[in-house]
Amino acid sequence: LDRNVAIKVMNESIARQDDLRKRFLHEAQAAASLQHPNVVCIYDLGEADGHLFIAMEFIQGVDLEHLIELAQPLSLQAKLDIVIDVLTGLAFAHKRGIVHRDIKPANIRVAEDGRAKIMDFGVAHLASSSMTSTGSILGTPTYMAPEQITEGKTSPATDIFAVGGVLYQILTMMKPFEA
Repeated sequence: LDRNVAIKVMNESIARQDDLRKRFLHEAQAAASLQHPNVVCIYDLGEADGHLFIAMEFIQGVDLEHLIELAQPLSLQAKLDIVIDVLTGLAFAHKRGIVHRDIKPANIRVAEDGRAKIMDFGVAHLASSSMTSTGSILGTPTYMAPEQITEGKTSPATDIFAVGGVLYQILTMMKPFEA
């Protein structure tokens, strides 16, 4: 179609496990139904040479995680605008029964015009919610709601908890939980 896209190739371990593969395809299809200015659009998903992939909107800009790492000076209004954009995108998704489950600065893209877009709906949480063979959760629980850590039922409140953690971090330049 002669446009730039971002391609995300899923971890090979997901492709080899039928249950994760089915869940990935189901949730990526649900996420693809989200058309909102504060959500990165998914254009296509499929498989090439045994690797699952998602083709999505390419956003000129930088991930919020990178802005934080650079200690990029942002006005209070710019920080609040980012959080409002994230909450607006989440409200849209939640009304459609979709919970992100992995809101964190790395999944928030700040475009060159300052608008924030949520990335990885229905995708990123596969890695963060996978269990190891010993039953421990993979990933950093910095933004995870208590119900995620205790394997409880996730809900829109799970995402709101994570947004609170992100807001805390961009206001204080410190993670909400270090341990």
